[in-house]
Amino acid sequence: MAPKHYLYPLNPKSKQGYRFEDDHGNSFPTSLAGFLDCYSNEANAEWGVHQRAKELADGDFIWVHFSLPISAICAVGKVVGKPKDNPSPGAPKLIKIKWDWERTKKLQTHPIPYSSHNQRVPVSVTKANKKTQTVLNNWINGKYPPIKKPKTTNVRFKTAEVQVRQG
Repeated sequence: MAPKHYLYPLNPKSKQGYRFEDDHGNSFPTSLAGFLDCYSNEANAEWGVHQRAKELADGDFIWVHFSLPISAICAVGKVVGKPKDNPSPGAPKLIKIKWDWERTKKLQTHPIPYSSHNQRVPVSVTKANKKTQTVLNNWINGKYPPIKKPKTTNVRFKTAEVQVRQG
């Protein structure tokens, strides 16, 4: 069976206060720079999954969507083994991720912008819908989505006299 694609959202302004932590207990901010600093030595990760943990299988793709400030997928890895229980009571299941550094480095020059798939990724790991699967498979095959530049509009100013009422 072919591996499935899942999106994992990361938002540095999240109320949950996520952070990256390396094998030595050092913390890094939940940003693309923090991710690269924490895992650049090609370390694997163990991340918490609040929802859909039972769906994840060995070899499934985890595409990391950085919501701010870039709103794009900029890292990818694969699930290793099955999700396991967290030793902390009430904490999310844990998944082990082996980062695909070859593809993650390629994502640094060819990120997958939100505008290319428009799939909302609200809180936890989310299975890619059909459109997103197509975008991700195309990206794997070297067909990178264009990065849309924001439309610029001419701004026109107008001078007006206004009478201000007293009191």
